[in-house]
Amino acid sequence: MALPLDALLDGGTGWLLPGRHDVEWEDIGRSFVDASSDRHRGEIWGGLQLLLDAAKELLPSGFLMISGTFVSTQPGPCDRPTVAVVPHDSSALTVWSDAEEERFSGYLSLHDVIIGSLGPSYMPILHPLSGLLEVLYCDLSDAEQLAQWMGSVTLSDGTDKVGERGVLEVEW
Repeated sequence: MALPLDALLDGGTGWLLPGRHDVEWEDIGRSFVDASSDRHRGEIWGGLQLLLDAAKELLPSGFLMISGTFVSTQPGPCDRPTVAVVPHDSSALTVWSDAEEERFSGYLSLHDVIIGSLGPSYMPILHPLSGLLEVLYCDLSDAEQLAQWMGSVTLSDGTDKVGERGVLEVEW
């Protein structure tokens, strides 16, 4: 059972507590869009809704992982969130028709990232809606490592602390 979002936030910083947090889609909108006067959050929310709708059409089941300032109560500018599309069945991507794949591939670029034991590798990154969102495809078996990377914090000395912040998960 999903906890209320306010229980998942650090009261002192406004960031998500470390870990993966299962939440309801509507709760994200109420907590981070409706409760804010930031117009940019509404634009991001619209992009996230389009992404979720497309993912539901193309994949029988899965979940989105969402991280960044969008899913925090941090004051100041709201950066684009990092979002991972994680199908429950990784073979679902291999059975896409050309038209289904084309719906996403026009926004595709490669990004060199290091994810835990996966080592340095190129991951497919989607930049739909003129870069409003950064979206990664992720195999279910890599979801935990990706969540740790998505929750990383870079300290002032340049070192990264992996998994310091949480990510929200929305399942369909």
